[in-house]
Amino acid sequence: MATPNAPSEPIEFAFRTHDVFRRLVAGKIEVAAFGRHSARLLLRSSVSSTTLLLGAGVLTGAIALGSTSSRAEEGRVEDVVVSASGNTQAVAEKQAQALQSEPVAATIVTVKQIENQQITQLEQIRRLVPSLSLKQLNIQNLTYNIRGIGNADGTQIGSVFSGAPIYVDGVYFARPGTTLADIPDLVGVQVLKGPQSTGGGWDSTSGAIHLTTALPSFALHQEFSVSYGSYNLVQLRATATGPVGDSDKAAFRITVFGADRDGYITSTNSDFRYNDWKNKGIRGQLLWQPDNDLSLRFSFDYQHVNYNCCIAMTHGAITHFTNGQPVPNNFFDRAARVGYVPLPFNGLDRYSTDVGRYRTPTEASESAGVSAHLQYNWNDFTLSSITAYRYYSYHCNWRQNTAIDVDLVRRSCWNPEVNSIQQQLTLETPKGQPIEGKAGLFFLWEDFHSWNYLWYGGQAGDWFAGSTNPTELQFMRAALDWSGNDSYYAVSTKSVAPYGQAVWHATPELDLTFGIRY
Repeated sequence: MATPNAPSEPIEFAFRTHDVFRRLVAGKIEVAAFGRHSARLLLRSSVSSTTLLLGAGVLTGAIALGSTSSRAEEGRVEDVVVSASGNTQAVAEKQAQALQSEPVAATIVTVKQIENQQITQLEQIRRLVPSLSLKQLNIQNLTYNIRGIGNADGTQIGSVFSGAPIYVDGVYFARPGTTLADIPDLVGVQVLKGPQSTGGGWDSTSGAIHLTTALPSFALHQEFSVSYGSYNLVQLRATATGPVGDSDKAAFRITVFGADRDGYITSTNSDFRYNDWKNKGIRGQLLWQPDNDLSLRFSFDYQHVNYNCCIAMTHGAITHFTNGQPVPNNFFDRAARVGYVPLPFNGLDRYSTDVGRYRTPTEASESAGVSAHLQYNWNDFTLSSITAYRYYSYHCNWRQNTAIDVDLVRRSCWNPEVNSIQQQLTLETPKGQPIEGKAGLFFLWEDFHSWNYLWYGGQAGDWFAGSTNPTELQFMRAALDWSGNDSYYAVSTKSVAPYGQAVWHATPELDLTFGIRY
């Protein structure tokens, strides 16, 4: 199935207004080209300078003729803080080196790579992390695995959790479909490989995925960007950050974003496009930092996704067994029983009549959350706390009528609604000692509800009958035609997990890691 939001990467021409003339004279205007069929307009303003980025053109392949001007971003990847005045390249180098001295296998995606590749969501990270795989049926039924370890397939079974846990600023996102939409202010990604359970968070044997977003800045800064690309892709983003009033202890950051892209396939008997994608959302943060030892960060987010999903195509029918005997009640027998004349199984031309009669499968999801992050340093010990609430809901409208022009199933879907609360406390020992460690407690409560709907059409009885026997046909018509079945179930999960991990630097070349979790 096609990915929901394939990126269109623009060609960017970057100029800083205060030194354009000098650089023009010196012949040093920098140009960066990425991708094809797209253009981008980006306006940024701050107390120091204004940057204007204009892009247009069509290229095939990827070429790099330089780099755009550095971007003031903030975020935290391990002990690396992306400062408002820092150079993007220098920050990226620090991010890349953040775990070099740690005994862990990891892939790090830096802020520079995120900017150059125009990455806005987790799905796009896979181009840079080959060991991260995605199995996806739709925006609800999907799972991420690391090194092939995790869930066997993408089908969600009730409240079963994903193969690899996903964290955004330390908050556990139990439903991976929430990461298909854009994650605003993304500045760093770490994909940790191998068991991570004794380090905190949700229990994991395959690894963990950590996404980091930019912190609020004490320097006033605004940014607005518009991108246009293939399939009428339009992406909007507006960000504002700065101090609260004249305070030097409190700062805010708020970002609104949206994306709209036409689908890849157009129905020949309507203007409907399949794989059409829309998402929008908002993310806000408030940072209070009275001194260098204490910081408190509040955040909230909301996002909504609409997706006109994929097409089911009938490619053929089995009419005989390998021994030559005919298959009873096969596809053509059922088609004749309901008066349906199948089109040839030869691809897209069957869409002219078979697709669109009963509309199309659509799906939507929304997620929201609030969180509080506390960090306190005392005598080189670090105490941190993450308290978070997450909400997720999924709404679908699946049908079996998009493959053949028979009124079988008008709706087949289950709509889950999930509420969860997370609390994690961690105490870390001073860095640079022969033995470094951390210990803590992870708590997760999740309430998973699902409403299931199955509504049959007016030809379901004849189609699903086992034969042409009049008595059986009459019974099946009475049982299935225009009938429905609604069901409901709920699953509650409570997890309380104390954990601890210590690293003994036995020699400059040898580290031994010990961990425990219950």
